[in-house]
Amino acid sequence: FKEQIPLTRQERSNAAFHAGCKMFSWSCNDNAIKNFLSIEFDNEYTAFLSIKIKQHAEDEWHVLLKRYRLMESSHGEPGSNSHIILDQKQFMFMPRSIYQICFFLQQPSPIWKDFSIDNVKIHNQTSLSKDVRQQKNDHIL
Repeated sequence: FKEQIPLTRQERSNAAFHAGCKMFSWSCNDNAIKNFLSIEFDNEYTAFLSIKIKQHAEDEWHVLLKRYRLMESSHGEPGSNSHIILDQKQFMFMPRSIYQICFFLQQPSPIWKDFSIDNVKIHNQTSLSKDVRQQKNDHIL
């Protein structure tokens, strides 16, 4: 992944307003991730997460996850340092593939100045042969 970029608003030339939002994205070089299963990561004080994806290069952005709560309260500790696995139970739909993915992190509380998600992995499943055996693949971003 590229660096997690804080989104700011410039009110005056010398004072930036930190919106409590960050964004980062990742693109496949050649082939999209097929047979998508889940996304796994470590939360570091991110209160809400939204995810948009493109399934192929010419696709429009589709909302996969919208303002999903990662912390019980954005002002408190519970959930602030948790290991998270998101799958079809949380997603708005199950994509056929992922060509590009964009994460939007939100932390509205002024208590937490720094927040992120780390060790992001995208899991998919590929068939080994025509029988029922399956192999789980991890794409570490």
